[in-house]
Amino acid sequence: MRRAARLRVLAAALAPGAFFVCLQASFGCFGCSSSKPQGTLAIVLGGETDALSRDPAVTALQIDAIDEKGFPSSLGHAQLPAATIDLGDLPQDRVAIVRVTGTDKDGLTRVRGASPPVQLGGLDGSTLSIFVQRTGELARFPAPLSDGREAPLIAPLQGRYIFVAGGDTTSQIYDLSVYSAVPTPPKLTRTPKSLAVAGTLALVVDDQGATWFDLSSSATSDAAAPQGGSFAEVAGGASVRASDGTIYVVGATRLTGDASARVLRVDPGGTLSFVTLSAPRLGAAAGWMPGRGLVVAGGNASAPGAEIVGPGATSGIALPYPSDRVTGAGLSPL
Repeated sequence: MRRAARLRVLAAALAPGAFFVCLQASFGCFGCSSSKPQGTLAIVLGGETDALSRDPAVTALQIDAIDEKGFPSSLGHAQLPAATIDLGDLPQDRVAIVRVTGTDKDGLTRVRGASPPVQLGGLDGSTLSIFVQRTGELARFPAPLSDGREAPLIAPLQGRYIFVAGGDTTSQIYDLSVYSAVPTPPKLTRTPKSLAVAGTLALVVDDQGATWFDLSSSATSDAAAPQGGSFAEVAGGASVRASDGTIYVVGATRLTGDASARVLRVDPGGTLSFVTLSAPRLGAAAGWMPGRGLVVAGGNASAPGAEIVGPGATSGIALPYPSDRVTGAGLSPL
């Protein structure tokens, strides 16, 4: 079944320099009742309330649908402050990320935001909120979390939530569909020094061991360390997510304790295995390079400056870079 959709773009001032832009959708089902359920896309702002109005101000909006392969298709374009966008025919069961791009009078992109994957037909009778921010800048989400943590552990959850832990056994879950915290987050059974989330299962790691915690039911079970290492060798290490959802807990990235050559690999199904780097490191940087693998750099004054662990590999391969004793750095592909 296909539906004709029409979006009306309305802008209303909430506070000086702040705007709430509402995209109101009317959906008509061909051959069905003449009644037209209403859906709403709300463009919301966080701590930067002048994101739309700051000079150079946003004067136009582009709405796109991003499919599961990452390819965009245009849903419509509107001039602010008020316009109507005719989306034409949309498949009711289509799942896509809805992206909003705002441009200034010269056509330069000034703000951008996107939703989690949604079923377009599911917008009937509901509101889809999309947070936008100025490009090239940091921005604060609406409704900040209720507590602050030193060096928090953060993991994406189910493509919709941000899971926050560390410091004690409490946790926080931020819901990206409504841009606010879940009111009753789970309490963990151990204080995590490292964290890896596969599906709804969180692997909580400390120096004494690891526990699987089901975030959907709060059920727990002890995790057995795979052959070739111990959880103590990776506890405190950062988690790096690969393109296929595999997570690497890199012991070499921790800033205190013994240097470590151990990496815990958590595949998307929850299977655990250890990887061994070519040299122990302390305070190293780590990141995922698409098409290459896990890259670990620094943290050792005498070993090669960087090494790489290919997808599925059980050991790291040293790269021909001079040694680098730097600690606490970050690493990101360009």
